[in-house]
Amino acid sequence: MRVSIPFLRTSDRHLERFILSAVATLIVAATATQSGAGEPPRPHVVIVMIDALRPDHLGAWGKPELRTPHLDRVAEQGVFFRNIFAPMPSSAPSRATILTGRAPHTHGVRINGRNLPLAELTLTELLADNGYTTVSTGRLQRQFDQGFEHVNIGGGELADSLAGVMWDSLKYGEAEDGLVAADVAPDVRAAIKWMATHGHDEAPTFLWLDMTHNLHEPWRPPPPYDTMFDADYTGRDVSVNPMYSPDLTEREVQHAHALYDGQASFVDSQFGWFTKALTELGLSERTILVVVSDHGTYLGEHDLWQKAPVMFDPVMRSTLIIRQNGVVSAGVQIEHLAQLSDVFATILDLAELPVPGRAAGSSHSLRSTWESKTSVRPAVFMEFCRYKGTASKAIRSADWLYVYFESVGETRWGEISPADVLRAKDWPRRMLFDVKADPDLTANLVDAHPEVEGQLRSQLLDWLIASENDLDSR
Repeated sequence: MRVSIPFLRTSDRHLERFILSAVATLIVAATATQSGAGEPPRPHVVIVMIDALRPDHLGAWGKPELRTPHLDRVAEQGVFFRNIFAPMPSSAPSRATILTGRAPHTHGVRINGRNLPLAELTLTELLADNGYTTVSTGRLQRQFDQGFEHVNIGGGELADSLAGVMWDSLKYGEAEDGLVAADVAPDVRAAIKWMATHGHDEAPTFLWLDMTHNLHEPWRPPPPYDTMFDADYTGRDVSVNPMYSPDLTEREVQHAHALYDGQASFVDSQFGWFTKALTELGLSERTILVVVSDHGTYLGEHDLWQKAPVMFDPVMRSTLIIRQNGVVSAGVQIEHLAQLSDVFATILDLAELPVPGRAAGSSHSLRSTWESKTSVRPAVFMEFCRYKGTASKAIRSADWLYVYFESVGETRWGEISPADVLRAKDWPRRMLFDVKADPDLTANLVDAHPEVEGQLRSQLLDWLIASENDLDSR
């Protein structure tokens, strides 16, 4: 049963949580009455967040030369989304979107370092209100921890005594203990230990595993991953490059790709320890496993690196894999457009919980994409909220990408400013690309198709108005 609560015009999130919790209780009670005794335990929900992981650099994309067997296996056991896009090319805004189902300009985390307003209602709070034990492996930005009972169980200054007791018994660097080996990172080890200790509890777990080993620059994988894809390179260090680097040689770009792919293989190996533990603990069947990245990254496309505020596919396309045995179709690759905000509604749907009204228009369950092969949205919306003078919005359909810069800042990001990049590439503030005929986004057709630009700008305006936020910003 899927339920949406009509939009509540109130800033009191506690009232909305009460209503949602009551509805969920009625759903659970009705289901129990229908099914009788022997009801299976409620599923765990695990989100594995991997920063800057591009889906086209996984073997599951169709590149057998890449070595990501554990991520590929989960993709084979579930659904792999080939066209899911981040709301913004920044980590904190994208994470806040996953937790709230809302766009950055709506939930208020418009740039990295901004707190999530207390008025926002998070996925964590909704799951906690419905009996989930909520756990994160890492430190969370202030107020991103709304609803989490146990925070940062993976190391550092532990947030509570239970996590401290667990961590004392599982130090990084210990010998192999049957489930994990000495080379497993602290966050993964702590996640495994939690599931080993609590995975068979009656109360289900919501675990946010934010991988500390990820694909954010610099790309410096440990041996043997550092030479896995390019053992003969002797040139300069290209593990991290300026935002705009037109001077890199073809050989240097090739090696940077090799370092990124080596890091992806290393991250995959860490992820593999966790999925191996779920299997050995007998928890795979009970777990909704969601692998997601907050955004992609440039790897030299258009001479760009890191996260330049130009919302092209390499930096905006995210990774999303969902596995739930018996519920989510296996071995399906989804071409339909989706947005990271849809992760919020999809998890609530799979957990048989209602979607709050405030997110109903911006977050859509992706269940129909694998059950009936239907799309949930004709286009996705992206933005770069104003930062150091730069502000832009974008819309991407199956056919077109339109990027509109309201302003482009002259403030330097390291060695160069966004305005310098646009001048160097001779890019105007309005860009329109035919993504099917020109997937590399090389030909700006904005002057050739004014009618298409007009339609897309109108859709952008409608989206901005529809997603306005009337919640208290506290």
